[in-house]
Amino acid sequence: MATTSPRSVDIRQTLSVQWRVFLNWWGAELAALLPTSWRSGEIDPFEACLSSVDEGVFSVRRHQGGRWVEVARKSLEAGDSRTQQQAIHAVLKAAHLRPDQPYLLALPPRQVLRKEIALPLAAEENLRAVLQYEIDRYTPFRADQVYVDYRVLHKDAALGKITLLVGVVPRGVVDQAVQTLRQGGLKPAAAVTLDDLSPNVAPLNFLPDAARPKRSLRLSKANMALLALVAVLGVAAILFPIWIKREASIQLIPVVEQADRATQKVEQLRDRVQAVQQTYNLLSEKKRIQPSAILLLDELTHLLPKDTWVQQLNLNGNTLQIQGDTGSASKLIGLIENSRVLSGASFTAPLTKGAGENTEHFQLSAQVDTASLVPTQAQVLAAVKAAPPQPVASQPAKPAVPASAAASAPVSAASAANPAKVPAASAPKSASSAPKTP
Repeated sequence: MATTSPRSVDIRQTLSVQWRVFLNWWGAELAALLPTSWRSGEIDPFEACLSSVDEGVFSVRRHQGGRWVEVARKSLEAGDSRTQQQAIHAVLKAAHLRPDQPYLLALPPRQVLRKEIALPLAAEENLRAVLQYEIDRYTPFRADQVYVDYRVLHKDAALGKITLLVGVVPRGVVDQAVQTLRQGGLKPAAAVTLDDLSPNVAPLNFLPDAARPKRSLRLSKANMALLALVAVLGVAAILFPIWIKREASIQLIPVVEQADRATQKVEQLRDRVQAVQQTYNLLSEKKRIQPSAILLLDELTHLLPKDTWVQQLNLNGNTLQIQGDTGSASKLIGLIENSRVLSGASFTAPLTKGAGENTEHFQLSAQVDTASLVPTQAQVLAAVKAAPPQPVASQPAKPAVPASAAASAPVSAASAANPAKVPAASAPKSASSAPKTP
């Protein structure tokens, strides 16, 4: 089980304290930019009326010309609450004030004890609780006898100290004055001292939390109009880019349609090209897989012995059928099997006596290897170079001997002194009377 070292714990605690100190300092610097009423969470004391109850005299002051001016005062005679209420209303009427205006309770300065004290910086997070606990060390009162408030004067991060201005006032003084004002229909928002009021500084407020009025968020018509304007601008900021993109999309619709039409034309042209290419490839493939008759005749010319005459040659696909006379029919199977083009040779009919002396009439079939009959480019070039130039015919060509005559009068390979071979190019796929001459 992993354990955390004390040093790492101390580092995290130090960083946490420094982070909180930084946030508090940052918040204080930002709060200094706000009006006093906003920082304190209460009304601006210079915009309110100061009401005081001191030694049975009720007075009201207003801030005019940079100083506090007393606008009305009246002695509160001893009596019931109704009598005191009438006296307070008379003072307000004489000063042209209303009970619903903001009021502050001005405490006599002689009733307030103020003192500067220094505390550890770590106590900054919970200063009020620390002061309630330590107030009897700095003042002659207990925490339950006085109302306490403070204001931060200075922070020293290097020394780890925070300096406070602490003020205390007996609870009876505040409670009695607040009760008198409430009987007159006034609800003080704070309890302050006149000498502690200064611009941009939050005064010490000794009014207990239970007696402080709850502030309600009331927006004026101008603020509501501004809020509505901000909302409209926010909605416009969201919708305006969408509207711009919509307009741009609408403008691109004709371009996209034109591109689609062009794409369709290109696809149609591509399909036509592919169809033509497939047709061409089909013809080329058929030509490629069809055995070459010229090469097959050339192979047979070099393969068959000199005492063999071919009378009929049929090529059906890859099956070659040969019919003719030969001096030794038994040798033909071996010769054909040794060929690079033909394979699977077999007789398709019984051997019979041939037309010539000492000859046998045969009928056999063999399979043609198509790939072996496809000429390479080198073979084509060699054949073109080796072909002799064709002479110009000076005399009319002699008529060709009929195939029937050639078949009826075969020439013996042994008796022919100058044999004349039949050109392979003139032999069709199915040729009768095409002798293999010696």
